Amino acid sequence: MAFYLLMAVGSLGAAFASQTVVRMAFLFASLLVFPAGNAVVGGFQTLLINKENLGKAAAGMGVIGMAVGPVVSALAGLGSERLGYTAISFILTASIAVLALSALR
Repeated sequence: MAFYLLMAVGSLGAAFASQTVVRMAFLFASLLVFPAGNAVVGGFQTLLINKENLGKAAAGMGVIGMAVGPVVSALAGLGSERLGYTAISFILTASIAVLALSALR
């Protein structure tokens, strides 16, 4: 959960920072724990999914990622153009925070 909350805080800081260097620092800080967080999430998935289904689950997540990634990128580009960088960054931050809070269940 700390992994996602740190990403949310870094994204929020980047959204409201006026200088590019400060934005980069916030994003760097938010991604600093990414390797460890990714390993924890991957290990947790390995515990939840049967060994026989790990390949199928990984393939399914890959397909979803390949389908959702370009759509989210296009929406972020359109949103940045119409709403501005700060609004889209705030939406990203809110999305990450909601997902992090859902991990509390």
